[in-house]
Amino acid sequence: MDRTWGDVVAADDARGDSAKPDTTADDARTPQVPEEAEPKRPKHAAPPKAEPRPEAEPEHETEPKPEAEPEHETEPKPEAERELGDTGKIYVPKTEYTAPVKATSELDAKKRSMTIRAVLLVVLAAILGSTLIVTRCFGLLSGTTVPSVVGYGEERARATLERRGLKVKVEEQETERVSDKGHVLSTEPAADESVGPGGTVTIVVGTVTQETQDAPNLVGLSKADAANAIMQTNFFVQDDVMYAYSSTVPAGTVISQAPQAGSERIRGTAIDLIVSDGPNPAGTDGDHASESGKNTVTIPDVVGMTYQNAVTLLRGMGLKSARGKDVLDYGIPAGMVSSVSPAVGDEAEVGSTVTVYVAKSDE
Repeated sequence: MDRTWGDVVAADDARGDSAKPDTTADDARTPQVPEEAEPKRPKHAAPPKAEPRPEAEPEHETEPKPEAEPEHETEPKPEAERELGDTGKIYVPKTEYTAPVKATSELDAKKRSMTIRAVLLVVLAAILGSTLIVTRCFGLLSGTTVPSVVGYGEERARATLERRGLKVKVEEQETERVSDKGHVLSTEPAADESVGPGGTVTIVVGTVTQETQDAPNLVGLSKADAANAIMQTNFFVQDDVMYAYSSTVPAGTVISQAPQAGSERIRGTAIDLIVSDGPNPAGTDGDHASESGKNTVTIPDVVGMTYQNAVTLLRGMGLKSARGKDVLDYGIPAGMVSSVSPAVGDEAEVGSTVTVYVAKSDE
């Protein structure tokens, strides 16, 4: 027998109704809410498709509750505190103060600062040391130039040399010039020469231990009278007598002398005389008269004369003259002859040149 879709549905409904529990009593107590009528299906309609159930959202995991902190167990009071509590006094426990420990970063910064300072000090010391070494080495290589101290007093010369880092050795030399007493006559090494740092410079200082006397004035005297005056001093001696032309001084009369009158000299100082030979046939005064017949002469003592008088006297003796560089000479007034080269008393050929050095002011 063929069953239709309607018969199947009816049979299912019959079974369902018999299986349901009796809820009449419950329905009587519960107010009835009209339900919307479900639309009827046609008999031959296809069964409705079951709607897909929405997927259940995953339940949120509940965060674990923090465990309750265990209650602090009360520590038993010390025996001393309990005893003081009974007497009404307050017990104050003894505490020790501990300084807070500085942060590590602060300690590290201080250590770095101290290290940097130490390094800088070492570098600075090295620079200063190397500079000193280089300076000393340069000094050893270059040496020290000896300054000119000729004519200085002994003390001044010593101070000047010692300021240059040089040692000083003093030697004395007897001199005929009283003005040279206590003054430097020469140095070894000489001025402008080089000597190693800490080297020694020898200064020769003039000394006068003999009796001194002023030279007599012989200008204007005859040759014979001048020679007699020198002898009567019993102190000076006559040296060269030279002749020069002069249109103003009679022949045979002393034109000039050396040393000049009034100069203080030691015993035995030689006096040179220039005697007039009358007018010059060529018309020039002061020229040396060749009739003197000498090929060599002694360099006269022109120290202390004016430059012009010295030149005149040298010319009268048949010598040429040239002025050298002025020098400091504290024993001779500025503008006066300090020295000559060749030196006073040396032999020189007639016609040779004598260099004359004039004293200058220290200002």
